[in-house]
Amino acid sequence: MKYVGIDVAGSTKDQIIAIVDKNLSVRDVLIKKITNSDEAMRLASEISKDHGEDLIIAIDAPRVYATGPTFGRRAEKELKRLKLANPIFTPPKNRENPILHNWMQIGRWLFQAFEKYNKNVIEVFPTAAYNRFSKSNIKYCIPVRFIKKKLASDISDAICAALTAYCHDTGQAEKIGDDKEGFIVIPKIASGKKKRSSGN
Repeated sequence: MKYVGIDVAGSTKDQIIAIVDKNLSVRDVLIKKITNSDEAMRLASEISKDHGEDLIIAIDAPRVYATGPTFGRRAEKELKRLKLANPIFTPPKNRENPILHNWMQIGRWLFQAFEKYNKNVIEVFPTAAYNRFSKSNIKYCIPVRFIKKKLASDISDAICAALTAYCHDTGQAEKIGDDKEGFIVIPKIASGKKKRSSGN
């Protein structure tokens, strides 16, 4: 099993994809430009071809629009209530701002693309995950070759997303939200023996 974390940005920026294995070692970091649904589909095809079907894909972007008349889905409001994050609330479909929410559209393209190749596609929120990881038994190392100064925070978010997928796979995560507006997966607060990656 491998875990794929995707930090989503707008079309003028790069999308960062991190591949983490079952030992919590970061195996690869990809930097891709996604400006349309075709490019999202090519990325999903490439990841599936290179890493197989035994994957969990974790995407840092809203999976669906808000269903109410106001901005914000239940999962996002719950993250804010728990003081785990301060998310940009997802708009209802008829109130989307094309410029402000361009990255949300790219996120939806990525969800649609990866769902054609894999059933294990989840929505994550790295800021909330960082808060939980600080109280969990998950430890990891980022190999020096993957540290790029200009993209350090984005790479870290992509790796955090992949680690959340690992938690989801191993029963160390919980879902916040509902069937109507989607779930955000975040790590549980865990106790016990620490697991440390090799970082190779």
